[in-house]
Formats: sequence, C-alpha cells, structure tokens
Amino acid sequence: MAGVLQRAYLLAYNGISFAGWAWILTRTIQTLVAGVPPSGLYAVVGHDLRHVQTLAAFEIVHALLGLVKSPLFTTTTQVFSRLLIVWVTLHTYTAAAVQEHWSFTTLVFAWSITECIRYAFYGLAQIDLKPFLLVWLRYTSFYPLYPLGVFSETSLIWHSLPFLAEQAGQLWVFAMYGILATYPPGLYMLYTYMIKQRRKVLGGKPAAGVKVKKH
Repeated sequence: MAGVLQRAYLLAYNGISFAGWAWILTRTIQTLVAGVPPSGLYAVVGHDLRHVQTLAAFEIVHALLGLVKSPLFTTTTQVFSRLLIVWVTLHTYTAAAVQEHWSFTTLVFAWSITECIRYAFYGLAQIDLKPFLLVWLRYTSFYPLYPLGVFSETSLIWHSLPFLAEQAGQLWVFAMYGILATYPPGLYMLYTYMIKQRRKVLGGKPAAGVKVKKH
C-alpha cells in the first residue's frame, strides 16, 4: 500500500511540475512569436518561472526521505543554484538590465525544455511507461541543453554583479565569484555522468530493454 501511495504521489508531483514547465515554455514561445522582444520576456514569465522552479525544492525532501534514488548532495546543490538565479539574481538584488538581458531567454528555453522532458520521463515511469522517443530525448537532449543552461546562468550572474554590489555589498559579490567557480567542474561531472548513463540506458538496445528508475 505504501508503495502504491508513493508512486501516486510521485506521479502527481511530476505531472504538476511538467504542467508548470510546459506552461512556461508555451508562454515563452507565444510571447516571442507575438513580436515581443527577448528583453520583454521576463515581464511575462518571470513570476511564474520563479514559483515553478521553487516547487523543485520538494526534490530535496524526496531525496532526504528516500522517495527517490537521487543523491541528496547533488540534488540540493542543483536546486539551490537555480533558486539563487530566480530569487537573488533575477528578483531580489537585480536591475532591469539583468532581467532584460538576452541570456534570460536562452535560460528559459534550456530549463523548460529540459524539465518538460525530465518530468514527463519520471512521471510516466511511475506507471511503467517508457516511450522510446522520450527515453532517447532524456538521454540525448542534455548534449546541447546542459551547456546552454550553464552558459545562461553564469551570464546572468556575471551581469548582475555590479547591481549586487550596490544593493547587497561586496560580500555577496565574493560569494557569487565562488559560486561561479563551481560551474565548470559541476558541468563536467554532470555531463560525463549523463554520457555514461546514456551508454548504459540506450546502448543500442531496443526500447523494451530500457530500465527506468522511478524518480
């Protein structure tokens, strides 16, 4: 019974998260197609992005309670790095020049596409569905999307530093320099891990042979 409830909860969590990110992606595309310049995108999706991303804090609790097999440290650092972007860099200590920077647009695309794939993948895993196209996207889309996401995050942090110094002080700036220094090794570790996982999961085997963890 506990297992059924756990799977039902994770199915609901992943479904809600997928819907949130799909909404962000849809609104972004609609906004840009309507002729709004990238500099105006934050005004449209910034509020929703902040709250959809904050929902991911539950994933730290999931890892802590053992509901998923994700490492607690890795999950915590990934979630907090994004919360830092949406709550500090883009919201609390920021300026219009940061919110309107073109890298916010690339950030939204990198995050929303990645998360739509990830949450759909893990949500369907709760009911033992593993469409090959979705599995392939999960273990292939990271090639362009992870570097794009990291580039966008670091670009926004870098451009926010002068405003951060004015509003919060140099101590915050030094802390941000330290955080920026963690991005290259962090990307390397995550990228190489996903490459290994891709070989393990895909590896030329048919879709029926794919084993999916119920995240």
